[in-house]
Amino acid sequence: TRTFQIDNGTVNVGASGQVGQIWNQVLNETTSRYALAVHTDINYGNWNFKGQFTNYGMDAQDDNGQSVDFVNMGAYASPYPVATEMNMYSAGLSYSYDVDWGPITNLNFYNDYTYFQKNIDGFNDAHQHILGFLLSAGNVYTYFDIARGNNHPWLTESFGQGLGQGLNDARWNTRFNINIGYYF
Repeated sequence: TRTFQIDNGTVNVGASGQVGQIWNQVLNETTSRYALAVHTDINYGNWNFKGQFTNYGMDAQDDNGQSVDFVNMGAYASPYPVATEMNMYSAGLSYSYDVDWGPITNLNFYNDYTYFQKNIDGFNDAHQHILGFLLSAGNVYTYFDIARGNNHPWLTESFGQGLGQGLNDARWNTRFNINIGYYF
């Protein structure tokens, strides 16, 4: 990463890359995988913009040595399929506002969006949009947001399918979230 000073702020730009292998225990063989990303983090006064582009690919095989379009990953005690090739575009804009309301010292309003472009025929793209604000009071941080998703892994009518093939004509789903954290 590199950071540049600008009037009333900073611009941070960076890139990363990863290469590796996927081991198939049944075949006792490995195949290749990679990931590339570029990002920026711009602060201008009370405003912040974050943007990132990620591209990844996996040469995955099933236990018979045949190429597959997804790999299974796990979270929340349930495996789910993830496309082996994808581009991800993320952007977030936020505004931080200091306040003096007893223990409350800051409000941070944010709007984040991610587009998951699956590079496999027959796979449906996914979207995530989160709009909300963070309330800071000492070591307590409380997020209030509305999360919307289309073919999103956790914001969908078919849990876990969002990063795999997804659903044709998937509807947008919405959730209201309150997250309270105490950091020490």
